Amino acid sequence: MFSRARAIAPLLRKKEQQYELNISLLRREKIKNVKLKKEEKDNKNKNEMLRIEKNIRQVGGIVKSEKDLDSLLNTVKSLKNKKEKVRDQLLYAKYFLSKDIARNQLCMSRTLKELRQNLFEVLNLNIVPEFCTGMFVAVAYEDIWYPGEILNVLDETREITFLHPKRKGGMSYIWPQVKDIQRVDKKFIFFRDLSVEPTPGLRFWIVHEFDDIQDSFLEYCRQFFSE
Repeated sequence: MFSRARAIAPLLRKKEQQYELNISLLRREKIKNVKLKKEEKDNKNKNEMLRIEKNIRQVGGIVKSEKDLDSLLNTVKSLKNKKEKVRDQLLYAKYFLSKDIARNQLCMSRTLKELRQNLFEVLNLNIVPEFCTGMFVAVAYEDIWYPGEILNVLDETREITFLHPKRKGGMSYIWPQVKDIQRVDKKFIFFRDLSVEPTPGLRFWIVHEFDDIQDSFLEYCRQFFSE
């Protein structure tokens, strides 16, 4: 019996050594896989950071106001793309500006309005009121639009003093010799908070968003003036 035990002892030791070797190989393989997954995750995170930084730089940086955000969103058409633009701003604020933003505030399942509100709160943006005295707006008529400055905010109407085109189809305007002041129903104001600046000598005034306003006017006409 002892002689048999002595005979099989080397086989048992060999099996035990092989078992320990297999365990060691499995452990090393597991460590390798964990390391690879970590590297993949790190590379994915790095690429995401590069993407966010690139996208924000391409649009001129982080938005500074509601007007900046509106201009940014006007560069894309689909709701998904608009939400992605706002989400990138939030991600940049979180990872590059060290803002405290919860993960659920970044979800694409959020509505565009919710994402916008989250961004406003995070960046402490001053939300431009819908209408206020001194704001320049664009007012739609059936075949043309006019820029003007709000003089008074009433219940459903706005008292506006209008600029007139310096020449047809141009982006420069003048104040008429006789003031053109009208009360306008707010539903005809289709573009607000215009950037209107005078040229040297105050000879005429430039509406910087002219092209964007023209596009918005055509869309407004298709919705409200077409038969």
